[in-house]
Amino acid sequence: MKPPSAGTAPAPRQTAVSTVPATGGGRYALVIGNAEYKNIEKLTNTVNDAQDIAAALKGMGFEVDLRLNVGETQFGAAIDSYVAKLAGDSNSEGFFWYAGHGVQIRDQNYLLPVDASIESERSLQRNAFSLDELLADLEGARNKVNVVILDACRNNPLPSSARGAGGTRGLALIQDVPSDLFVMFSTDAGNVADDGKGKRNSPFAEAFLKHIASPEPVAIMASDVINETLRLTANQQRPFSRGSIISDKYYSINPDRSGAAMAVAEDRGETFFKEGVTLFNNGVYDRAIVYFSEAIRNKMESAEVYNYRGEAHLLKDDYDKAIADFTEAIGLGHTNAYTTRGTAYLRKGNYDRAIADFTEAIRLDSGFALAYVLRGRAYSNKGDYDKAIADYTEAVRLNPQYAVAYNGRGIAYHNKGDYDRAIADFTEAVRLDPNYTQAKNNLEIAQKRGK
Repeated sequence: MKPPSAGTAPAPRQTAVSTVPATGGGRYALVIGNAEYKNIEKLTNTVNDAQDIAAALKGMGFEVDLRLNVGETQFGAAIDSYVAKLAGDSNSEGFFWYAGHGVQIRDQNYLLPVDASIESERSLQRNAFSLDELLADLEGARNKVNVVILDACRNNPLPSSARGAGGTRGLALIQDVPSDLFVMFSTDAGNVADDGKGKRNSPFAEAFLKHIASPEPVAIMASDVINETLRLTANQQRPFSRGSIISDKYYSINPDRSGAAMAVAEDRGETFFKEGVTLFNNGVYDRAIVYFSEAIRNKMESAEVYNYRGEAHLLKDDYDKAIADFTEAIGLGHTNAYTTRGTAYLRKGNYDRAIADFTEAIRLDSGFALAYVLRGRAYSNKGDYDKAIADYTEAVRLNPQYAVAYNGRGIAYHNKGDYDRAIADFTEAVRLDPNYTQAKNNLEIAQKRGK
């Protein structure tokens, strides 16, 4: 990728190191650390971060091109050389690290060489490097896989005139990422990252270095980096990622999975599943979903793991994904998933399919009071209050202490205009559960309307 114009500043300090490429396809890394900016604020730890990342990658078999304090001309030449290596080896792996200033102009992200001229939006676009163009170049290389890591949101170096023209703090969210390309930002869109003054590395680089040698798939490694960065910054900085590795679902930056430190359980699927359950029980649903997905990818295609992942999606209100997982669980013999899939349909507003699932759950277990309550709710939402009342009545018969059933039946009676029966049911619900706020509110409304 060549810049629109060539810089005239003298060549800055830069270093290159390389190792022998890994067998079965080269492993190429371009690591850039810019700190000594000429026209904007200098940065503290970007050179340290780049050097430490380069050393770690070299130890894992990458051929590393380390560039420090590069100007416009050298920046473009380094990227062109890097992309050419990837394009010349269809089975190659690419890793790009950039630590330095980065800005967004009108929702476009730019990485800044140390001699960037940023008096105006136009001068910045002439001298900086477009992240979108870099990602397009990597897609065009058609190599096996690419990882792009950007610790480039340190602050907004633009003068006020450029900010008014469209410059914004932090980097912009990337909407579309090509397949087999994984992009990670040191903080979320529109925010700035801590440079780590007083320490050797930025918090994000420190977290990344801690987990870079993980043998886990890159998505799980990234999740660990996110949590570590949150810990180091007291929850002030949350990295985020985009994209996925489709061609190699087990892809990790570190291919060496031997040794006690990197040992993984013999049954990887079971290990991922157990960790997912722990995360699920602790309410960490995003990460639990990642682990359940890895369990499935590692051949643990059991009804239980699909059901757990479906429940995690349901708790995140992602109903379509929940329904898909519950359907898989049902196909593998997990009949309890009819109730959870019905709940997803109910919350989505697809009452007919919800009723069908709850009916099947009742057919399989006629004493399942919850299924009657949920089906009653679906009928009530459809306006079929008589059927709703019948289901709630059966739930009460099965469990006379079921306050939710009394409240649901009270709602159906209320919607029919039968306020006396509604009041009686809400009253019983409150008697059974004195802390049932919804039933208390419903009782007050019914009493006012029943006068």
